[in-house]
Amino acid sequence: MKNILNIIFFALATTIGFSQNSEALWAFDELKKSSQFEYFVISQYQNLPHTFSVRTNNGSMSSYKTFSEFDFFHSTDKIELLGEIPITVHEVNHGITNGMAYTECNKRGLEGLKNNYFYYTAAGNAILVRSDLKFFPTARIIPLIPEEKRSFRFDTYVEGNTSTQTDGLLGLLDEFNSYGHSLNTVYMLKKSYMEIPGMELGNYISWRQDMHSYVQSYYEFKYFLLQYLLYAKTNEYKLYSEIKKDTDLMRAIEIINSDFLDVVKKFDFEDQVAGPNYWKKKGYSVEKDLISGFEYYKQGGSRIGYDAKMDDRDKLLVEINSEKFSEIKSEFSIR
Repeated sequence: MKNILNIIFFALATTIGFSQNSEALWAFDELKKSSQFEYFVISQYQNLPHTFSVRTNNGSMSSYKTFSEFDFFHSTDKIELLGEIPITVHEVNHGITNGMAYTECNKRGLEGLKNNYFYYTAAGNAILVRSDLKFFPTARIIPLIPEEKRSFRFDTYVEGNTSTQTDGLLGLLDEFNSYGHSLNTVYMLKKSYMEIPGMELGNYISWRQDMHSYVQSYYEFKYFLLQYLLYAKTNEYKLYSEIKKDTDLMRAIEIINSDFLDVVKKFDFEDQVAGPNYWKKKGYSVEKDLISGFEYYKQGGSRIGYDAKMDDRDKLLVEINSEKFSEIKSEFSIR
């Protein structure tokens, strides 16, 4: 991961300050009770030294921690604090993707290469990828994506200036994986949402709404990944061949997608089966308006609802499942 990004993050961290507060400690305690895998992301970042380095064939390369795990909490309201936990896990996961790449290389007696990424997934899988390949920026796939398929995160991760440009495929996988952590974090915090004093249904809807965007991010990043690999196969075949020879990178592509998809399937079961059954037992009728996208819970003369429409998922899913990507999905074991 590029040192210029570390410099930017360091400037932000020194401005914000590495402060703790009781609200954030409560949030981390809820995370610890809910998900060992997501709390692992936080604890591993805490255990990283402030600076780290790895030997290379040209000497050494180094980096350092650029923010605190407490920097992403701003609220005192418990529902809002729960909604800030997946943001924190997402950002901290970027930190261990960088930092643990160095520490893992040292632990295994390996040299650092041009790009070193440690992917730790929402299911607890760990993959170290070291590569000297020259990956092209995601901006190359812009012409492949028509206006009507440009989703919410297109501007940031396909057009924007992030690691998806500087490190190409590796940066794209890092973001894909971090959003998987975000969704898994919210999903696992269901009990914490439901136990907060107040209206149980209101807390449930807050939990569902906090998952909404992260579910759609799965389809966005799967689509970006498929477009990236298809572009490589069509226009950068030497690079494409080298990617396929890298067993660690191939495993990262397969596992990051698969582990994220498994969490999406859990959400789908909640959406279609578990949730409606639970609220029907509570005396509610559950209705989905297919035109507006709203989901309503009715009891007596009262009704409460929220916008559950997934525009980005719906506009990308047909192409994701089309023949266009069938060979790519087969060659990279992308479910």
